[in-house]
This record gives sequence, C-alpha cells and structure tokens, in this order.
Amino acid sequence: MKEIESDKYKKIDDIVQIVKLVSVVFTGMVLIQCFFDKSNIYIEKDRVCHFYKHIQYSIVGISFLIVILLLIFVICSFATSNNIYTKKPTVMRRIETLVFVTMFTLVILASGGYGSEYKILFLFIITTTTIQSGMKYGIVVSIISSIIILSMDLLCAPKGIMNIYFEKDIVLSSIFILTSWPLGFYVKIETNHISDLKILANKDGLTGIYNHRYFHNVLNMEIDKAIQQKTKVSMIFIDIDYFKQYNDLHGHQKGDDALKKVGD
Repeated sequence: MKEIESDKYKKIDDIVQIVKLVSVVFTGMVLIQCFFDKSNIYIEKDRVCHFYKHIQYSIVGISFLIVILLLIFVICSFATSNNIYTKKPTVMRRIETLVFVTMFTLVILASGGYGSEYKILFLFIITTTTIQSGMKYGIVVSIISSIIILSMDLLCAPKGIMNIYFEKDIVLSSIFILTSWPLGFYVKIETNHISDLKILANKDGLTGIYNHRYFHNVLNMEIDKAIQQKTKVSMIFIDIDYFKQYNDLHGHQKGDDALKKVGD
C-alpha cells in the first residue's frame, strides 16, 4: 500500500513539475516579445519616455535573469522528484512559490503593468500550489495574486481608464479563487478517500485492529530502524486459550463477540 501511494504521489509531482516548466517557457516567450516588440519603441525624445523605457528594460532584464535561475531550479527539482510527498509546504516549496509569484509580477510589469494581457499567468502557480499543498494554501496564493493585479490598477493606471481594467481584474481575481477552491476541495476529498482505503486495507473489519499485512509492514520498518540505530526489537505474543472449543460450543457469533472484546 505504501509503495502504491508513493508511486502515485511521484506521478502527481512529475505532472506538477511539468506544469511549472511550461509556465517558465511561457514566461520566457513573453519576455522575448517584450524585448522585440517594435510597437513599444518611443519616437519622442522626451526624458520621461526614456526614463520609463529604462525602467521597463530594467524590469525585463531582472525578470529574464529570474527565469533562467528558475528554469535551472525546476529542472533540478524535476530530476529529484523522488522526495517523500507531504501536504504541508516545506521551506523550499514556499521559496519556490514566492519566486514564481515574483517572476510573474515582474513579467506583468514589463509587459504593460495594469494593461498587461498576461495576468492570467498567476493561474499556473495557483493550480500547482493547490494540488501540492491543498485548498488553504491555494486560496492564499490566489488572494496574493489578486491583490497584486488590483494594486497595479489602483496605483499605476490613470484615473480615466482605471475603472475599465479594475472591473476586468475583479473578474480575473474571482477566477483565481474559484480555481483554487473547487480544485482544493477535490484534492481534500481525494486525500480523505485514500485515507479511508488505507484503513480498510490495514484494519480487520471485525475487531478494528491492524491486520496481518500491516503487522508485517510495521515489523519490517521496526527491524530496519533497529539496524540503523543499532538497537533491539521485542515483540509480545498473546494467544486466546481454548478459543476453538469456545467457538464450537457457543457458535461463531459468540466467538466474534469474544474477539471484539479481546481486540478492545
């Protein structure tokens, strides 16, 4: 059962890493477009325009550097995806999420800020975070992403056109949350279902105590632990005296009741 579960989580982790790798590729395509988009070249020699262009290219340069580093990080994490799966986000997973959010924010700023068409990039990290860490952390990332894009509208957009982008981004923010909430709910249901299956596979239906399969799994784990720690393993065997005679005399129903009491 443990091997099946580990294999399943490994496959999920591989899929998540592929999604992250695709998001990095898309981000790189956006940055390349920002560099070579001729429509963004200013003809005027105004200092403000040159200053804004300098800031824009600086953001693009920093974003491009982050993409390269992130690409290396994703490839390395994909190559070493045999780690034990855990629902609680690790420190490295939180750093990875922070890097993705920062990268997408810089890319959106470099591609137009409040008027960017690439705000939907946040869906990549929202989806992967929800799958890996559950609904709670997915909603947190979706709220942070929504705050970022709405802040761009409020702080950067001119007053005359701010309402147009703000209304659209409210809808986009709703999509962020509605993506993380149902997906996280499904992940939670699926996790609980697996937990129930593990109980059915490891516990006896009559007495509710752990069965023969679970005993051997735990015994092997304890023996391996004892070998590593150079300690000993002890076991206590308990037998019910004359149980067969009791079962034959009083019937299987009474025998089952006796087993339940001993199990308790």
